[in-house]
Amino acid sequence: MLPILPQSLRDAGSLRPGGRVLIIGASGGCGTSGIQLSKALGASHIEAVCSGKNAALVQELGADKVIDYTQEDLMEHFKELKEEEKFDVVYDTASGSGGGEDYKEKSLKLLSKEGQYVAINGAASFWVRQFTIGQKKNQKLVIVDPNTKDLEDLAGMVTESGFRPVIAKQLPLTEDAVKEGFKLLKSRRAVGKVVFDMTM
Repeated sequence: MLPILPQSLRDAGSLRPGGRVLIIGASGGCGTSGIQLSKALGASHIEAVCSGKNAALVQELGADKVIDYTQEDLMEHFKELKEEEKFDVVYDTASGSGGGEDYKEKSLKLLSKEGQYVAINGAASFWVRQFTIGQKKNQKLVIVDPNTKDLEDLAGMVTESGFRPVIAKQLPLTEDAVKEGFKLLKSRRAVGKVVFDMTM
């Protein structure tokens, strides 16, 4: 759901103009939107983690640099990262998405002093902590709070900053099409969002 974006980056991530952002899973539905929202919120530098075949797309959306996770380990890439180059927000849309990835511990090492690790999923232990003692100060697991204001803000960004959801596939809301859509999502090869159109 799109309201997760302002809630993840603006609220949980406390992203402010001039901030540096790392987006993991940058070519998926939340990642492609996250790049654009980071830009709209005034991020000065956006790095994107995705496969090399999607590099051109994420750069077109606003990423300044792309890290191809199929060719390079995240920590190896950032082994000479200077303190002033660390990230104010790491937005992780990949961990816990079904492929066994868990970028949390690596991400924490890339945060600036006041930086925030923001995830939309994660390991079972991350969820347990969410509903028991709560997350640590620099770690957030975002659970969507749908509201009209965030939807209006996103609609405004379409006009003001050219925000555009990337659609992987548009399907009718039928039993067979829903199965097809979820099969595409489970393949973890969808670039952008799978949309079900109730009018088709």
